[in-house]
Amino acid sequence: MARTVYPDEVIISVARLTLNNARLHLEALSKFGFTAEVLQQFDLDITECEALPREGTQKEKVKESTRNKNHVLGTSYEWCRDLQSRLEIVFGKKSPEYDAFPNKEFRKSEKSEIVLLSIFERIIGLSEKYQSALVKAGQTPEIIQTGKDLYQQLRQVNLAQEIKKSEKHTATLQRQQKFANIYEMTNKINKIGRQIFKNEPNIMQLFQSKWPKKYKKGGEETEKPAE
Repeated sequence: MARTVYPDEVIISVARLTLNNARLHLEALSKFGFTAEVLQQFDLDITECEALPREGTQKEKVKESTRNKNHVLGTSYEWCRDLQSRLEIVFGKKSPEYDAFPNKEFRKSEKSEIVLLSIFERIIGLSEKYQSALVKAGQTPEIIQTGKDLYQQLRQVNLAQEIKKSEKHTATLQRQQKFANIYEMTNKINKIGRQIFKNEPNIMQLFQSKWPKKYKKGGEETEKPAE
């Protein structure tokens, strides 16, 4: 894959200019395989790149799924901590009932949906097992059901986040490939154009590299790479 270190708008602009120049000198270029059909496909490829959503779109989708996951994780953690407190209130910290709560793992679960999901069902099981005693500390069947619902929600938002991450990765690779294709075609056309018109300076200059010697990407100035 060719290096496409330039910003998207620069790649599209240079590719469009190169395409126009190639069409003006189609007859000469066609002798090296750059036919009208090839240039039409190049045009379509550029148009497709122009229509691609900006890279930030996929990033924002991942951020949104992360926010949703963090909200459900926080609510789920609080539900489990409430049960932990009720067990302590009703049975005491040194009781076997309290010790049945996975305290060690739970301490690691506040910021980790993976850890909490690994112990959530066990915690819900404790709320059901000791419901007749825990009612004295305010636990109701509705609270137990809330815990079950949160467990399912946490599974769903965790899966949704992983899907968004995978989609972002795939979309990024596809985007990079599409821009690499038009970048590479641009360089091929210009290289052949310079070769064909090496004795005609006025035409040859049309096929000189149009890539900027210095450009900004990500807010930082960068030197032009080798083509």
